[in-house]
Amino acid sequence: MFDSILDPRVILALATLGIGSYMDLRYREVSDLLWIIAAVLGLALHIIYPLPLLEHAYSIALGSVTVLLIALVAYRVGLFGGADAFALITMLVLLPMHEKSMFPTLSILLNACIIAVTSSILYNIIRNTMAVAKGINIFEGFNEPLAKKILAFIIAQRIDKAGRHYAFIAESNTSNGKRFDLSLKHAEYSSYVNVNGNGVWAIVGLPFIFYILVGLVTMLTVGDIFTAIITSMIKTY
Repeated sequence: MFDSILDPRVILALATLGIGSYMDLRYREVSDLLWIIAAVLGLALHIIYPLPLLEHAYSIALGSVTVLLIALVAYRVGLFGGADAFALITMLVLLPMHEKSMFPTLSILLNACIIAVTSSILYNIIRNTMAVAKGINIFEGFNEPLAKKILAFIIAQRIDKAGRHYAFIAESNTSNGKRFDLSLKHAEYSSYVNVNGNGVWAIVGLPFIFYILVGLVTMLTVGDIFTAIITSMIKTY
């Protein structure tokens, strides 16, 4: 197995996700051509620098099928955009095996999810806390139970700055006052919120390719976060 960060396949994976992250953050769109070029170059690198793929065919197949199923389901329900799924498929081509993980792309995905969820929750809490500290009544007009407000405080945020944001509306107006709409918004088909001066609750759409990049870097340096957490819990008990 290869484990050097200087391996051309690793460098190509980092470069591809780096370019994809820039496009995702800047434009919220990533050209399919990026993934096609990266996959073709990856296949060429496998020919030039062959790996013992047959010796690890079972783990490669199991990891690939698992990632593909997760990507397909996540795309269909709207958790992923098409570019996110293509990014993972490209990682399957570039990094079929790695010293740091038996299932490298699955580890990348799990790392990305853990880091994305954790950072998103912390960001929402900080933003909402700062708004409250400024004296803003962030729940003004909402006729919701305390539990729903706490959930919204954690997974959504009050946006007051006018303009178009990469976030999905998380509230609705009813005859009984405002209500939180914390339902899943499809990443491909839902419209971003446009704030017109009045504060609005929204769920920020995460640039997940960036988190896939962070997940890759984490896998290369630390390994599988999920496995580390499970192992730590087992040792504790």
